Amino acid sequence: MVYPDSWKCPNCNKIVKNNKICSNCRFKYSMHYPNLWQCPECRELVSDSVSCPKCNYPNELHYPHLWHCPKCNNLVHSSTKCSECGYETREEKLLEESKDYSLQKKISSYGDIIKKRKNVLLASIGIITILGVLLILSTPTTPVNTLVAGNVVAGESFTPYLTTSSAAQSVNFILTSPNGNSYEYPGELDDKGNWVVNDLVLNESGEWRIITQIKSFSSVTELINSINATKSCDSNKDCNNGICCYGSCVKLCGNDNDCDDGNEFTTNTCVSAGSCSAKCVFKEPACFSSVSDDYCPSNCSLENDIDCNNCPVGKVLCNNQCYKPCYTNSDCSDGDSSTSDTCVASSNPCNSYCTHTYYSDMGCPSGKIRVGNTCISPSCFTDEDCDDGRSNYAHKCYFGGTENSYCYHQPCSSDEIVCKVNGVNTCVKPACSSNSDCNDGTPNKEFYCMNHDSCAAYCTSSCKNGFKLYNNECLPQCTSIIECASYEGLYTPGCVITCGQNETCLTTCLSGQPLKTKCDYVNNVCKPYDCVNNAGCNDSNACTIDVCTDNRCTHTYLGDNKLVNNNENACCNGGEAFYCTYSSKCNTPNYFYNFSVQIPTLDYDLPGGRVHFDNTENPKIMIVDLQASDTNRGVYFTGINCVDNSPFIISADIKTVGGVVGMWYSANDYNSPVYNNITSNGYNVWQTYTINGTMDCSKPDKSLVIYGMSPEIMSFYIDNVTVITGYDSPRYCNNAVICKTSCDKQYNCVNGDGVCPAGCFNNVDNDCKVCQAPDIYCGNLGCSPVECYSNSDCSWFTNCMSPGSCTSMCVPVPDYEFDFSDSVLSNVYATSTSASISIVNEKLKVVSNTVDNGAYFDIKSECVTGNNFMIDLEVEVTKGCSVEVSYPAGGNAQTFDLGTGVQTVSFSGTMTCAGDNNDSLFFKTKLGSCSAYTQTEFTVDNAVIFIQ
Repeated sequence: MVYPDSWKCPNCNKIVKNNKICSNCRFKYSMHYPNLWQCPECRELVSDSVSCPKCNYPNELHYPHLWHCPKCNNLVHSSTKCSECGYETREEKLLEESKDYSLQKKISSYGDIIKKRKNVLLASIGIITILGVLLILSTPTTPVNTLVAGNVVAGESFTPYLTTSSAAQSVNFILTSPNGNSYEYPGELDDKGNWVVNDLVLNESGEWRIITQIKSFSSVTELINSINATKSCDSNKDCNNGICCYGSCVKLCGNDNDCDDGNEFTTNTCVSAGSCSAKCVFKEPACFSSVSDDYCPSNCSLENDIDCNNCPVGKVLCNNQCYKPCYTNSDCSDGDSSTSDTCVASSNPCNSYCTHTYYSDMGCPSGKIRVGNTCISPSCFTDEDCDDGRSNYAHKCYFGGTENSYCYHQPCSSDEIVCKVNGVNTCVKPACSSNSDCNDGTPNKEFYCMNHDSCAAYCTSSCKNGFKLYNNECLPQCTSIIECASYEGLYTPGCVITCGQNETCLTTCLSGQPLKTKCDYVNNVCKPYDCVNNAGCNDSNACTIDVCTDNRCTHTYLGDNKLVNNNENACCNGGEAFYCTYSSKCNTPNYFYNFSVQIPTLDYDLPGGRVHFDNTENPKIMIVDLQASDTNRGVYFTGINCVDNSPFIISADIKTVGGVVGMWYSANDYNSPVYNNITSNGYNVWQTYTINGTMDCSKPDKSLVIYGMSPEIMSFYIDNVTVITGYDSPRYCNNAVICKTSCDKQYNCVNGDGVCPAGCFNNVDNDCKVCQAPDIYCGNLGCSPVECYSNSDCSWFTNCMSPGSCTSMCVPVPDYEFDFSDSVLSNVYATSTSASISIVNEKLKVVSNTVDNGAYFDIKSECVTGNNFMIDLEVEVTKGCSVEVSYPAGGNAQTFDLGTGVQTVSFSGTMTCAGDNNDSLFFKTKLGSCSAYTQTEFTVDNAVIFIQ
């Protein structure tokens, strides 16, 4: 055995039977060497020893060397029988051997019977006998459970016993008296294998109920019987030196002298002397911490009595003093929320100690950042942290490494791949996938796609065999003088050098200039010329016939109202072809940039960014990349001719990844509410934006300005910039389906006609992208107001998110937001030991056993008299009394009753700070109709606190 059948707990003095742990105080009996343990005999604290140095008590008890008698608690050495009371142990091995011998004896007797039979029946009887033996052995024995008590007289000892099968492991006797008192006794095996309770005395006459619990392996069987105890007396006269109680003679104390526990230090008192309730009470002296009385009471320790050598639970003896060691960090809490409390544990508890370090002096482990008193893990540090495994998504990390970091997963189309653009993951269409993607139509060139379908893809080209690059064109290399003289008006310098050595005419006429002369080989002179073929005479007028005759061009006008190429929608009028198939033909732009054909004159205001042209989309577009420091930065389209008091119409296709883009024309009034700060909020969707007005050439700058207007924008794209000047309003096509057409001025605001006249806005003409201030254009949403441009536009407890944009909004930002999904409750405390707090279903659960107790949120450090506050939370009372929620610093209190479900609490006002716990937010039970000790349970959830 590793613990005795019966032992006295050194911690609370309770007698413990058949258990290693005290059921009263949970003290463990055996603490194995070399750990620190307390001797159960003399309560000495033992370290680094297998036995007690004071009384030689061994730590581990192993029969037969040393064991405790379960009957009298005597310590028995090297014997199976207790020398004090005669209790004797039974060896399980002897019992099994006895059973084996009995079985062998039975089998032997069967063999003798078989030998006495005749030879004729020997074989058959032998088989039958063997089968019978096997059947007997295979049939389980039915337990025999019989209680025998005999004649029982109240007040006189008797020994009840219970006969059971050999499978019984233990038996427990539970007796209930006629007056309802219950007593429990463990059974003991006697020499005959019966379970007995020796010298049992029933102190009441009448019928006793007895329950016997029989434990066999993992099952328990209960037998219910009754025992009738006859009277042994009717009055005190029937008892010698005793009194008659409940039909039994009992000897109870009559005065204090009848009580003696053998302890000279205790006070002996007889309570209710001379009655059936009389009993002796033994009171130990009080604890004396400074004066010795040579006695250590059982409820005292070295901390409060100088005669004791033990320490209270939770402390150990170190250098003859009681010391509270620490084992985990929770043992070191100092109640200061600004410090980190850590236990430096040791194998020797006397060497353990606590440390308290301010969070402001601490760093954070790798992968975390400090926010106030807490190390948190940001959502992301880099784009790679946002990769969730989905392919063909541009995983981006915004505000990386901060508490506001978040991931954005931009889906890429099937023809896009993810590339780094200015260090940010972006969906990009590769510059090329095959050589054919690089062909721009330039003749006599070979085109190649390098690093195809990758972020590093690019196009390159070279001249075909027989051609040479000159002025960005692949020109044929001449092979004869005639080729040099007749090649479409241009030639290569190599032609002159190679062919001109034998031709003085060519050397003279073709000296590094475009071919504007003709060589007269007969007279060896140079003659001026206009053309070498009809194509060289094209004047770009569809109403003329262009012919090259003798190197001279002629241009014959078709005549007014003549069709051009038999197209009835294109007529010749006034010497020029006029097209008016739809209204946009009437508004011919003065400037048009789509960046695949024309690169405008630009000026940049980008100290940290750049402008580049890329084939990320088809056709080529302008990309403006910004940095965080480039707010209110962008590009100027310069070189726009200004005609004072002349109208203008300007449009551009703009796409933003996020944020706000402004577009205006500097030759217009800067303060105009109509044309200034046209806003783009497309968020990765192309949209067309239009501004119009009248030119004012007195302005110092006549540029078209496109700027990034908000900090969160990192890049935006521009394409199809159209500038129309000289019209006082847009024009529309009149009689477009016949030849004699004209463009009339358009004054009306009409939806869907493709034009936006001056003075029209998007709410009356959906062709306009112009809104009346303070509204801005928001794509399919049309003109919408901006909720906020900065935090100053919001209430004190909210911040402006996406300022100045279509999606701007004032969002509440609490100073405290209690997340009850965590196991650690920060800044939340129970008001006293009669209340407890825990997390249940991600809610704070409070259990209070007394009135005016519960929990509180410690926010007193944030309390400043005169500051505004607002508190929102939810409370539900699930058991017991009413609950009051109060914030004394704000003079607020609300009460919630049982059965009202989840209730919302809202407090707001001005703080009046007292400098104590009255500055905290309290949750306490109220008396009402409940008793002072009614247990109350309630939950708190969604708690947010705003402080100005």
